[in-house]
Amino acid sequence: LRFNEDGSGKRVFSMGLRNAVGLAVNPETGALWASQNERDNLAPNHENLPPEEINILADGADYGWPYCYGDRTPNPEYNDAARCAKTIAPALAMQAHSAPLGMSFLAKATMFPTDYRGDLLVAFHGSWNRDTPTGAKVVRIHVANGKPTSAEDFITGWQQSNGNRWGRPVDVVVAADGSVLVSDDASGAIYRVTH
Repeated sequence: LRFNEDGSGKRVFSMGLRNAVGLAVNPETGALWASQNERDNLAPNHENLPPEEINILADGADYGWPYCYGDRTPNPEYNDAARCAKTIAPALAMQAHSAPLGMSFLAKATMFPTDYRGDLLVAFHGSWNRDTPTGAKVVRIHVANGKPTSAEDFITGWQQSNGNRWGRPVDVVVAADGSVLVSDDASGAIYRVTH
């Protein structure tokens, strides 16, 4: 929703978002980005469907929920391909059930090499319903020409090879000194990261 500063003028800015937890403004384009946690228990492959998303929000845009997931794929409860065809596909699809939460652009992360400065970090809280758990890490989203192009692991290690976790990242912010801070709600810690 969008409001005037005094609370008046309420209107829908973007719709069709499911559990869009992380919000960040791209400092180069001024566009609002959102991390989206998608639904669970989707047949035929509940472990790998549907992908988590990064969406670039636009005024008046519809991103599909609850009718669609991923790249305009109809949810079986609605099976409305015509409606889904009118929605906006994710700017980036990521591993299902990773639970992307907080995110931050690295424009002011001066303790990192300059090639990081246009990119984004996203905290993955981690899955709850996969046979092989995923997530529990921070990923770097590469950005080119104002769009996300790929994701790679930035910090891992909170999850052991057997799937047990001792930490679960929640948010990531750039500190005033140019370092990166990562919060973890499983261990109750905040980690300071430098290059």
